Amino acid sequence: MRFTPLFGLLAVSFCLAGSPRAQSLRVACYNVENLFDNYDDPYRPDEETSPKSMAEKRILAKTIDALDADVLALCEVENRDIAMELNRMLAKPYAIVEVFASNDMRGIDCALFSRLQIRRSMSHRHWHLEGGREFARDLVVHEIAPTPGTKLLVAPMHLKSKRTVGDDVQGQAWRSAEARGVLEVLADLRALGEKSPFVLLGDLNDTPDSTSLAPLFAKMKDVTSSIAAEDRWTFEYSGQKQQIDYVLVEGHVDVRAARIVHEPDSASDHAPVVVEFTWPVEPVRIAPTAEIEAVESTSKPSARPRIDADDGTALSRNLLAEVEVVGTVRSVEPTRSGGHFNLALGDKPRSSLTLFVPRHAVARFGDLAAWKGRKLTVTGPIFRYRGRLEMQLTRKEQVAFQ
Repeated sequence: MRFTPLFGLLAVSFCLAGSPRAQSLRVACYNVENLFDNYDDPYRPDEETSPKSMAEKRILAKTIDALDADVLALCEVENRDIAMELNRMLAKPYAIVEVFASNDMRGIDCALFSRLQIRRSMSHRHWHLEGGREFARDLVVHEIAPTPGTKLLVAPMHLKSKRTVGDDVQGQAWRSAEARGVLEVLADLRALGEKSPFVLLGDLNDTPDSTSLAPLFAKMKDVTSSIAAEDRWTFEYSGQKQQIDYVLVEGHVDVRAARIVHEPDSASDHAPVVVEFTWPVEPVRIAPTAEIEAVESTSKPSARPRIDADDGTALSRNLLAEVEVVGTVRSVEPTRSGGHFNLALGDKPRSSLTLFVPRHAVARFGDLAAWKGRKLTVTGPIFRYRGRLEMQLTRKEQVAFQ
């Protein structure tokens, strides 16, 4: 186990006296889908994933503010820097932000945003799992102190995806080993005398009836099971809605309410899960430090480079950066997998930019075929996909026609 000191010791506490939140503690989990920064990590293939545009990050911040969770677990966060950038974009920034580097080859981690004091954080990144594996990301157990003398163990989790790894079809063996590993860690904590309730929350990448998650659902309580069946889904794949994001509890804690938030204009392919616990006394919430508020109040977006769509050198030099690109749409083609669209921008096929419109965003742009031959300016970060420079378009705010 690895312990980290509390971040934000200079923060001051405050109570929401008389508010409807008195004597309740709200936790939430949210897979924010590829929250990457605008810098190339030389040790990870992060240049192959599009960072979110500023337009997307503003939507993400709005969603998180609306959740208004005391403790928020986020999945698919590249590092602490991008987590802090998102935190500064919130109308109500969090006092504490914890991000531990994980084992993930793409560099995605789990983050914890908290308004409640964290006494210690215990990493299990190198915990030995069955089959000689480790957690695909990490299992970090945070000891939360809602009030003096009370504790809650909170563990953000992002289990192995259903991508096949070697002979492990859809990662089932790896995910199963992780599920059992979570219970091993919990048993270890209990053996050491830890009696506080344990909350596992995040993207488990499978359903309750799966073989891989069976051990977890046998040992822990799914506190989202009270949500109406028609609303109990967090992810849609090939038209099928399913719940793969959960809040599971082991130990005694009273659940006041649970819900899954479905937004038609979401900045993620997952829906957040929110659970409200009844707490014996009103939790002591911590205000952000003056330093966080000062950065938020003085920060201004920097000027974006303006690049011609045919200038491959300049495009490559600004890889992952948010830029403005000017060019004429040469072609509009659906992808082979269907639903997505590729728009070729510029006159030089070998050096120009491809605009990628994912299927969930196509309806926002209307008739994409009508864009052919039109000159426009697009705004967003550049990434590299199979050797080709691309920009992902998901918001109308990213496009201005000349």
